[in-house]
Amino acid sequence: SGQFTTPESLAKLAVTISMEDLRCDAIDPACGRGTIVKELFVRKAASISTEEALSTTWGSDKFATPLQIATFNMIEPELGGKIVQLFRHDAIDLMVGESITFQHPLNGETIDRILPEMGLIVSNLPFVQQKDIMKLNPGIDQIRQTIVNVTGRNDLLLSERTDLYGYLPFYLWNILKLGGKLSIIISNSWMGTEWGHTFFNALGYYYDIQNIITSGSKRWFEEAKVVTTILILK
Repeated sequence: SGQFTTPESLAKLAVTISMEDLRCDAIDPACGRGTIVKELFVRKAASISTEEALSTTWGSDKFATPLQIATFNMIEPELGGKIVQLFRHDAIDLMVGESITFQHPLNGETIDRILPEMGLIVSNLPFVQQKDIMKLNPGIDQIRQTIVNVTGRNDLLLSERTDLYGYLPFYLWNILKLGGKLSIIISNSWMGTEWGHTFFNALGYYYDIQNIITSGSKRWFEEAKVVTTILILK
């Protein structure tokens, strides 16, 4: 399903260069094993209280198994008996104001919390090629028309050749507060392609494109042949 575990050093880089407000709500909406979520919490907890760091750190994933691993990765002695805000959810269905149900780790009591606007979204987005998108994410195509409706520009209609990560920034924009940041690790397959040109122009309508970061040394993912970049969007 296009999931590749994020190296700890890369998670630290993506969080460090994009987090300005330690008290803002922050989420990884495709958290996988939780490497980035853990880094969000650790960076917050180094300067603010553990309780506030935990209550403003969120993580979600479409699949249950990586979420279980992420929960184990988040466990620290000081978090005993506290709710870790990890939940199962497809990133393209997240909505501000929706009620998310968690279970208390000590007594099993269900506790509902409202998903807030996010000040920061950091994620290693799934790399799913265009030919596999409809099989794995059949609802994603609706985003193409939404972009045209929002911008009023037919020239920003994403090509059907667009990889999955090319759609997600335009949906995640809906849960990002004004002035918030989106820091995403994605393939460089958009560079030098026709669909990538449209993707970049559409990003410029939704966001202030602050940084495009790539490695001139080596690939960031040893187990994948994909060459990746970090986009920081505000």
